[in-house]
Amino acid sequence: FTITNVTENQTCNISLMPENYTLTLNPNGGSVSSTTTAVTYDSTYGELPTPVKEGYTFSGWYTSGSGGTKIESTTQVKTASNHTLYAQWTLNKYTLTLTKSTGVSTIYYKINGDTSYTSATSTQNLSINYGTTYTYYGVASTGYTISSCTESNPCTYTMGAGAVSKTLSATLNKYTLTLTKGTG
Repeated sequence: FTITNVTENQTCNISLMPENYTLTLNPNGGSVSSTTTAVTYDSTYGELPTPVKEGYTFSGWYTSGSGGTKIESTTQVKTASNHTLYAQWTLNKYTLTLTKSTGVSTIYYKINGDTSYTSATSTQNLSINYGTTYTYYGVASTGYTISSCTESNPCTYTMGAGAVSKTLSATLNKYTLTLTKGTG
């Protein structure tokens, strides 16, 4: 505005309105109900939508895809331009229960990227990262046979978003006894 012909001291009251900016929400591999919203400079961000991603827990909105500063609902908007916040995630773990039934002496398993097998002689409750593979097999006790999930053909699965139970089973071997009448 322009002031002209001022002949004495004048008091001017000027009200400045804070600027609104577009906030883009990048769900970083997940999904979110709305990817844009308006924010006002010097106001708080307020409640932002919570995104979802299978196999992960939402850790919060951040100024970067990894690292960065976490933005809370009470954080003041200090970026004087349109900007983006990024969802960050924590990988979930789910329980795999490996049960050995009668006739199985030992369970062997590899989980979460292990390169060698771990052995166990009892039921195991294992914490497996979502989306990773797990491999297992059993060794039969004397007098039993295992027909699947064997050392030469182990079972391999990918951990989904939920607990899983697997049972290693063995069958009792059957033998034929032939009696021959002797001469004595």
